[in-house]
Amino acid sequence: MPTDSPWLELENVTFTPHIAGMTLDSSKNSIRMVTEAIREFVEAGCFENTVNSAALERA
Repeated sequence: MPTDSPWLELENVTFTPHIAGMTLDSSKNSIRMVTEAIREFVEAGCFENTVNSAALERA
């Protein structure tokens, strides 16, 4: 998504990852990635892939 997309300006929109296929490996990796993202948010207040960090500041 382009960084100037109007979707990124909407406060009532939440972007989540899409999982196109579910294999045992992808399931394990998804769980690991979510836990790493949660830990990163708790420790740093943002995610590596945060697009709209201003929205996190308002939360």
